[in-house]
Amino acid sequence: MKKSLKGLICLATTIGFYILLSIYGIESGIVNMASILILMASLWVTEAINIYITALFPLILFPFFGIMSMKEVSP
Repeated sequence: MKKSLKGLICLATTIGFYILLSIYGIESGIVNMASILILMASLWVTEAINIYITALFPLILFPFFGIMSMKEVSP
């Protein structure tokens, strides 16, 4: 299977879970954290992108979505 197709499947899965969790009225911080976790897990399992790049997602996405600050995430 092509890596681009794997990436699209991972992204679609993440968006689907985000919508599903949002419908149930769960707090937005929890929904964001769960969505990032689902995205990372699906990318690791399918190996759509390099695992080392996927490991950097929390450094970028957690501060962007207001989950944790960069100082809390980086250690």
